[in-house]
This record gives sequence, C-alpha cells and structure tokens, in this order.
Amino acid sequence: MTARIEPSTCIRSPKLARRLREALDPALLWTSAELGIDSDAKEAIAFAILACESFHGRPAYRPSATGALHPCVLGKVCRPPVRGRNRQQAGGA
Repeated sequence: MTARIEPSTCIRSPKLARRLREALDPALLWTSAELGIDSDAKEAIAFAILACESFHGRPAYRPSATGALHPCVLGKVCRPPVRGRNRQQAGGA
C-alpha cells in the first residue's frame, strides 16, 4: 500500500513527517520533492488544477469531503465578447 500524502509543513517539520509515517504505517509517505514537485510550486499547481476543473464545469470538491450540500463548480470563467458582435448582441447590457 502506498500513500502520496504530504501536508505543506512536512518538509519543514521532520517531527510531523515522522509522526505521519508512524500513523500511516505500512503505507509509504513521500514528500512532494521526492515526487518531482518543488514544494514552493504546490500552491500554483493546486490553483491550476482548480482552474482546469472550473473551466470544464466539473465540481472541484465533493460533499462527502467538505460537508457541503451538493457538488459545486468553484470560480467563474469570464470570456471576452465574440469578435464582430457588440455588447447588446452578445447578451450584455
């Protein structure tokens, strides 16, 4: 059994990493660096994934994980008006 779990504090907190490894044994615990992901880039990667999910109209979280009443698409995609159409024709005010 393997687990790719790394709270953002693990790299900077060896004690926390050790306790997680002990609690999850026999699962393996890797740092993001061990998976080829720079720890300073994790937030940017997370936002890119959320943006991709929003763009495709897919919920970015599940009620079972968050306690929400229903799945929900996060964020809003704002597209420019179609070329050659004015705001009234494009549905604007």
